[in-house]
Amino acid sequence: MYLDQPLEAYPKGEIFLGDSNEGFIVKSGVPPGMKELESGYSFTLVTPERTWLFAASSTDDRQSWMKALESVINQTSSAPNDAMQETVRNDLRHSYARKSRDSKILNQMRKLTGNILNKQ
Repeated sequence: MYLDQPLEAYPKGEIFLGDSNEGFIVKSGVPPGMKELESGYSFTLVTPERTWLFAASSTDDRQSWMKALESVINQTSSAPNDAMQETVRNDLRHSYARKSRDSKILNQMRKLTGNILNKQ
């Protein structure tokens, strides 16, 4: 999961990891054509849905992150668990989408209430 702000109540989204056979890859640096986004310790996570760009605070930090991601990606998945994993992923996606939507609605209501009170 990732957040807009460190203390957010609900995550902005999540990154689901699969195995390398499904197209998940971790690379040092950024993809060609995105060099303007590169920082000193950038790395890229490629998933079937999206390419994620990250920046670490040091070479050791980047290596640690990449090693952790690669350890998950390089695990071989077992076929019977794939259906269950996809079900869990879908359940989490729907749960976080619902929470995110509820949070947005609550924020809009707060803004409207604030605007009404300010006009009085």
